[in-house]
Amino acid sequence: MNNMNNDQHVIDKIDDYLNDLLSANDAYKVESHCVQCAICKVALAEGQRRQRAVCAMPEVPASENLIRRTEARLDQEYALAKTSWWSRSSGRRRLLAITATIAIMIASTHAYYLTLSASAVDLKLLGQAELLAGTSSSLRVVLRNAQTQLAMVNIPIVVELINAATHESTQLAEFETNQLGTGSPNIALPDWPDGNYELRVTADLFGRNEVAARNIKLKRSWQLMLMVVRQKLASRLPVFSRNS
Repeated sequence: MNNMNNDQHVIDKIDDYLNDLLSANDAYKVESHCVQCAICKVALAEGQRRQRAVCAMPEVPASENLIRRTEARLDQEYALAKTSWWSRSSGRRRLLAITATIAIMIASTHAYYLTLSASAVDLKLLGQAELLAGTSSSLRVVLRNAQTQLAMVNIPIVVELINAATHESTQLAEFETNQLGTGSPNIALPDWPDGNYELRVTADLFGRNEVAARNIKLKRSWQLMLMVVRQKLASRLPVFSRNS
């Protein structure tokens, strides 16, 4: 492969880069160039979007109706191939074309199933295991392609806190991943009692949800508990007026 000039665009190398077809040296050059070149940076982002769309496609096997129609078409072409020498020649070409198409469909299906035999994405949730109720905090979400470890950008993310005992839930944050495939939202924790809860992150991959969850412990700060005690005491104290 020819050496790449840093002064030239690398748009024609983007697909090879995303599919790990470049040498380590050329891959590094593409990465470095895309950081500095706005045009190639956009091309890289578009290539990543295409790759995400392919990875997120649902597994849809061929329907029975499609198989029957294909078999009927093959029988029809075979019958036409018997009519004359010219028809046989034309029929053979059509038969070969249809057969080749079916072979490509089957091969593509197998390749697709092999690709998606495991989760196609790597969704990570990073943060503290113990948080203070009724306060603000932050966390970090990382979303990458599980096979290539490339960043998955502009993916909608929802962060929720769930009480498994009461089935109560509250949304803490909603955002889209940045160019690094990450997000670090600030969250406002609810004033829930001390206990164990589930922090759940959901990534919307073109209609298919990828979920990551972890257990956290929610505690009330002593300042908050002291304020609650004072409020309760104040509500129980009798109210005296100057005239009494």
